[in-house]
Amino acid sequence: MQVKNCDIQINYKTLVYDASFTLVDEQVNLLIGNNGVGKTVILDQIANLDNNRPAGFLEFPDQSDLVYQTQGVPFIDEVSVQTVLTLFEQMAGANFLTQGSLPNIIEKNLQTRYGNLSGGEKRFVMIWATLQIPRKLYLFDEPLANLDPYHTAEVMKMFYAGVRDGKTIVLTTHQFEGLESDLTHVVHISDQKIAFDGSLSNFTNKHGEDLAKVLQAMPS
Repeated sequence: MQVKNCDIQINYKTLVYDASFTLVDEQVNLLIGNNGVGKTVILDQIANLDNNRPAGFLEFPDQSDLVYQTQGVPFIDEVSVQTVLTLFEQMAGANFLTQGSLPNIIEKNLQTRYGNLSGGEKRFVMIWATLQIPRKLYLFDEPLANLDPYHTAEVMKMFYAGVRDGKTIVLTTHQFEGLESDLTHVVHISDQKIAFDGSLSNFTNKHGEDLAKVLQAMPS
């Protein structure tokens, strides 16, 4: 999957000029950069939300073969966690509630009202359920936002378990805990251009281990 020589635009405003980058199969692909650089717009275009994906977006799956979890992850607060997962089962065409073991965070809360979960628990439930839907590509917009260190670590473990099972994941984030260099590809957007496109190890070799500090020092 790649974007080739494509201007990233919204409402006739160009956010990134002549963007070219690759997303790597069976890896966690990070879209990073400061707020407003166009990360979410890129996810929207990959997901083809307006049925007008730019011609420069090449080899991406059809809408039916991808799943896109946007920011916020709203859901019905009054239903139980088990009911939430049952709805995801129907979308997935699977029976993951009865096949294999559930993560402890989910198992202990199956009968809990979804609205009574903490923000981190809600996010965990939604990300885990989304990853059970069989698709060629998984898109997540700021899945780590406002998570505490424990839930951040648990979510990242889920992502890397997913890629080890053959999933391809793309996410936007400003948090960089729990990354695995050999399974992580980085696309960095800065100053209206693709500033970096490559492995996490090459990125840290060039800029240092503290990714958050690197972004603070870079223009956007």
